[in-house]
Amino acid sequence: MVDMNEKGNLTTARTLIAAVLANGGLFVEEPLPAHDLEGYRTLAKAHPGAIATGEHLQGCEAVFPYLKDGLSAVIQPDLAMMGGLTETLRLSRLAEAFGVEVMPHFLPGLFAHVAAAAPNVTWLEDFPLLEPLLDGVPKVDSNGMLTAGAAPGHGLSLSAAARRQLRAA
Repeated sequence: MVDMNEKGNLTTARTLIAAVLANGGLFVEEPLPAHDLEGYRTLAKAHPGAIATGEHLQGCEAVFPYLKDGLSAVIQPDLAMMGGLTETLRLSRLAEAFGVEVMPHFLPGLFAHVAAAAPNVTWLEDFPLLEPLLDGVPKVDSNGMLTAGAAPGHGLSLSAAARRQLRAA
């Protein structure tokens, strides 16, 4: 997997997707800006199943064209952009109806319960920037599996060290 972070154009996206696939990669994340539906249509025709997007799409309505038109093999909702856990679970169910995988963006501990409830959540993106500031982060086992905790809600809270830092600031 390679992330272009919406910084590509059709030329660079085509070149990188071809290179990633030729070297055994699964897909390229965010090869174009999220609003470039025509560009995603072009890429999807040339490289079916090799595109992930969705981090900056807001709500199921914004994602629907990507699902309906087969523009993305993987949808990556971001919790804040998508509209929370309920909308993310709703999107997961909608994507499942179209046979599209879901790989939520950022903070996998927030999505462990969604993954348990939605069979098409096949990956949780590890983005270890904030985890050191949190208590209750689910641990990854030796098989690479993350298990939701038993605490109510997502179970995450600011660590004592993070709270001390905030008070001192």
